[in-house]
Amino acid sequence: MVSDGIDRELATDPALAGSNYLHFVRSEWNKVKHLPEPPRKTVWVDTYLLDYVVANYKDRPEIVWYDSQAFGEGLASCGFPVYGAGTDLTGPERSLAASIGAHGSGRNLQDWAKAVVVESGMSGHIWEQLLGRLHRGGQERNVVFDILIPGDLFSSSIDSAKADAKFIQSMSGGPQRLLTAEWT
Repeated sequence: MVSDGIDRELATDPALAGSNYLHFVRSEWNKVKHLPEPPRKTVWVDTYLLDYVVANYKDRPEIVWYDSQAFGEGLASCGFPVYGAGTDLTGPERSLAASIGAHGSGRNLQDWAKAVVVESGMSGHIWEQLLGRLHRGGQERNVVFDILIPGDLFSSSIDSAKADAKFIQSMSGGPQRLLTAEWT
């Protein structure tokens, strides 16, 4: 970040290249750049999404998929049952939050038919895996996902994921869940 700041300063005013200011900034950076990184603590600037998920999904038998540890900790602090790495999912008599990293692949979660995705890494592989956790052979109910991701980001990522799924389907010959979904 310091280097980027110096580059921005030089781009806006090339005369600074030999100045005492840049020498000072570089010497200050050299004093601290080798130090270990301090522990980080999440600070919630806005809890709107967290509050929305708790208010609208806590009492429904749905899986809330999250990606960041901070969001999982936020849900847990609101009394939401959170299942991270090393825990087994039980249900579907109640809602729960599940880590995409810990439970997003290799799990058979067809006891649930509804889920909400709060955040995701957005790759086609992740989308296909999330859909596949609930949409398994033997699932007798319609599988429904609510996606709570900003529109432009979601739109571009899902277009990319669909393109990936089309390619995989053309190469493997097997149907891809992402292509059979109804997007409303």
